[in-house]
Amino acid sequence: MDDPGSFWAHTEDPGGEIQSSIEKLLSADSPDLEEILNHDETIQECKFFNEPLTDFLSGRDILEKLIRYIIDVPKDALERKAERFPYVASELFACEVTGMLQGVVRDEGLLTLLFSFIKKEGPIDPRHSGYFRKVVGVLVQRNFNDLEEYFRNHTDVLLAFAKKMELFCVMELLIMVAWDVTIDGRRELQWIAQTPLMDTLLEQLDGSKNSSTSAQENTASALIALTETCSVGTDPNEILQQLESKNSTKKMCDLAIQKAHPSSAIASLRVLKAIISRIAANISPNNSQELSNDVPSAIINVTSLVIPYAAKVLSNTESKEAKPLPLQYGTLTPPLGMLRLHLIKLLAELIRIPLDLVKDVFIKNSLLKMLVDLMLQYSFNNILHNLVRDIVTSVIAFGEGPLRDKSLMQEAKLPEAILKGFKEQEKKSAKNKADRMGYTAHLITFANALEETAVESKTMRAALDKVSGWQAFVESHLANENKRQDTTLGGRRPHTHLQDSDDEDLEQTMGSFDYMHNNNTASTGDVYDNNDDPFASTANDFNTEWEAQAQANGSLASAEKEFEEVAEGKINSTGDGEDYYDDPFATTTTTTTTGKPKAANNATSTEDDFADFDAEFDSISLSGAGTKSATPPASTASPTAPTVEKKEEQKKEKEDDFADFEAAFGDS
Repeated sequence: MDDPGSFWAHTEDPGGEIQSSIEKLLSADSPDLEEILNHDETIQECKFFNEPLTDFLSGRDILEKLIRYIIDVPKDALERKAERFPYVASELFACEVTGMLQGVVRDEGLLTLLFSFIKKEGPIDPRHSGYFRKVVGVLVQRNFNDLEEYFRNHTDVLLAFAKKMELFCVMELLIMVAWDVTIDGRRELQWIAQTPLMDTLLEQLDGSKNSSTSAQENTASALIALTETCSVGTDPNEILQQLESKNSTKKMCDLAIQKAHPSSAIASLRVLKAIISRIAANISPNNSQELSNDVPSAIINVTSLVIPYAAKVLSNTESKEAKPLPLQYGTLTPPLGMLRLHLIKLLAELIRIPLDLVKDVFIKNSLLKMLVDLMLQYSFNNILHNLVRDIVTSVIAFGEGPLRDKSLMQEAKLPEAILKGFKEQEKKSAKNKADRMGYTAHLITFANALEETAVESKTMRAALDKVSGWQAFVESHLANENKRQDTTLGGRRPHTHLQDSDDEDLEQTMGSFDYMHNNNTASTGDVYDNNDDPFASTANDFNTEWEAQAQANGSLASAEKEFEEVAEGKINSTGDGEDYYDDPFATTTTTTTTGKPKAANNATSTEDDFADFDAEFDSISLSGAGTKSATPPASTASPTAPTVEKKEEQKKEKEDDFADFEAAFGDS
C-alpha cells in the first residue's frame, strides 16, 4: 500500500491497489539514483513528500551526487544526464525537503563542493549557473542562519561572487547573500564591511580591469540595491557607509569622467545617482542646516569632479565624433546619447539637495541654459523633457535668488525659449495641423509656473514684462492652451444615469422616477397613487386637480362648478376637446372647423398638463384592463339631453374608467 506522502495516496483508490512506481524502484536492495532521476514521477512524488523517496534523497552520498550533477558540466553535452539530470536535481532541492536542505547546510564539505562552482577559473556555463542559483536561493531563504555562518568563515566565496558578475543570476545571489535585509534570520552586515567585497565590486566597474559590459551593468545594479536597503530616516548600515565613503565615491567619479570606457562611465553614474537620491530623500527642513555643516562626501566629489565634466559634455564639445542618427521625423546630429542622458539624470537628483554648494555649481557651469537648449533641440526625447521639467520647476520653486533670477531667467532666457518653442510649433502646425512638438506641454507648464510666481514676486513680474511678446502670448496662446487643457474630453458630462458606481446609478435612477412621478402628480392629481380604494383615489384625484385649476383661475367656486359639469358630462375635463371621458351624447360641446371640440379654457398650466397626460395615455392600451377604446364612437343618439338615468350611468362609467386606468398604471 502507498505511503501517506505518496502522490497516489491522494487519488481515488479505495482498495489501495495502485502502487507508486517510484516505490518499486526504492524497494530494491540498492536503488539506482540515475533510474530515479530518469523517472517521470520523481519530482511529483518529492513535492508530495513521499517519505521513502525523501529519506533516500537526504542521504549524504545521494546529496553529493545531486550537487555534482548541478556543478559539473559533462563533456558530452548530448548525453541525457547532461540535459535532464542537472534540471531534476535542482528541482528536487527546490521542493524544500527539510532533510535535504539541512543535510547540505550542516555539512561544510557539501557546501564547499557546491560553492566550488562559483570559484572556477574562466567563464561558467550559463545553464548550470541557473541550476546553481536555484539551489543556493532555496538554501538562503530557508536556512540562512547556518549558511551565514559558513560565509563568515569563507569570505572567499563572497569575493568569488563579485568576480562572476557577468551573469545576472550571480548578481541576484550576491544581493541575497550580502545585503538583502528581507531575508529571515539576518543579524547584521558589519562582518561584510570587514571584507574586501566593496573594493572588489568597484574593480568590476572599472572598464580597464573588466571589459565585460554585462559585468559592469550587473555590478551597478547590485550596488544600487545596496542603497535601497536603508529606509528613509535611518542611518546607513556599515556596508552602505563604505559605498558612500570619500574613497569609494572618488573612484566612481573618476570612472564617470573617463572617456576610454563609456559603459564603465554610465555604470558609475547610475550608482552615484542612487547615492544622491538616497541622501536627498533623507533631507527634511529639520536637518537641512545639519547637512550644510557636514556635507556628505558624495556631494562634494560629484559637484567638484562630475559637474564640470558634465558641462563640457552637455555643451556638445565632447560629442563631435558621434554619428548622425536618422529617425522617422528627422536626423539627430549628433544624437543625445546615453552618457549625456545619465548625466542629466544625476543633475535632476542633485538639484533636490538644498545646499548653496549645489546652486553655485549650477550657476557657475551655466547648466540651466544647456538643459533648456537641449530640450528644444531634441524635441521628441520624452525622457529628456521630463528630466528638464523637474529641474526647471524645482528652480522656480526655490524662490528669488541668483539661480532663478539670473541663471534661469537671464542666462537661460526661459521666457524667450518658451516663445521660440511655440513659434516652432506654429510652423509645424502650418504644414500639418495634427503635428505637435513633443515639448509643447512642458512649455505650457513652464509658462503657467512663471505667471503664478509673478503674482507674488515683483522681481518675476518685472522680468516677464521686459520680454517682448510675452503678454500677448499669455493672453492668446497660453489662454487658449489652458482652456483646451481644462476642457473635459468628449465635451460636457451628459445628464444620464452613467455614474462611477452602481450605488450612484441606483440613486440617480430612483431620483429620476421620483421626478417623473412628482411632475405627473402635479399635473394629473396623483392618478398613479397605489390606493386600495379606486373610487376614493379617484375622488381625491379630482379634488386635487380642480383645486390646482382653481388656484390658476383664481376662483375656487368656479372650479367646483366646472367639476360638477364635468361629472354630468356637460364639458370636457381638460378643455382640450380630446378627453377620453367626454359624453358622446352630450350636445353642450362645440366643434371647430376641423371637427375637433373647442377648448373651454387653454390658458392655464393645468390644462396643458392634462393635454400632455392625454397624449401619454393615448400610447397605452387599456383594452386589456377592461377599459373602453381610446377613441369614442360616433354619436348616433338623439340630440336631446340625456335622461337622469343616463347621466348616472355615464358618471358610473367614468368612475370605472378611472379605476381601470389606475390599475393599468399600477401594474406597469
